[in-house]
Amino acid sequence: MLNWSVFNGRTEKKMIKRYRPAFLLLPLLANWAAAPLAFAEEAAAPKTAPAAAPFVRPEFGFSVIFPAPPVQETSKDAASETNFFRLTDDHLIYQVVVAIGKKNLDAPKEMKDAVEAVADSMKGRLFVTESVRHALKGGRNLPAMTFVAENDSKLITGKFIVDGKYLYGYAVAVDRGFDRHAAVEAFIRSFKLTPVAAK
Repeated sequence: MLNWSVFNGRTEKKMIKRYRPAFLLLPLLANWAAAPLAFAEEAAAPKTAPAAAPFVRPEFGFSVIFPAPPVQETSKDAASETNFFRLTDDHLIYQVVVAIGKKNLDAPKEMKDAVEAVADSMKGRLFVTESVRHALKGGRNLPAMTFVAENDSKLITGKFIVDGKYLYGYAVAVDRGFDRHAAVEAFIRSFKLTPVAAK
């Protein structure tokens, strides 16, 4: 299991619509607990203006639009390298995680373990998980899993995607009592996988 994304297409629209009431009421690799998202404790930073351009990391194979520059953390062990990109802003916590294993991953197991680890790290409860496919340009479809979870202070929604030895995850946590649906949806829709640049 690796040492440690949220919807796409029709599944994304269906899940966002289905759980919109939860966003209004409650206004993402195996080691989430060892390197937690800190959803339950991290204080919200001041509101910032939207980013003018995507946050692009070709060496990790993704781009996404954070509302401000994220903080990066990296951890390594014998099995994998894990890179966290995290931002707290306006009652939201945004996070992208890229875990790179030594060999191709067992996708169903890794995604299930990752979703459960997210819920455990935030001492939360899973509302729903759904196995889906993440479509890429050129006709490739990658195994993926979406999830929605909550704890006493936040709602989190996210997605994990496996591409060979890469496990991608992205998630957004919303403080209870704050309507940030537009910001959550914008972050989710901005996430793109790109060809990994040679290192």
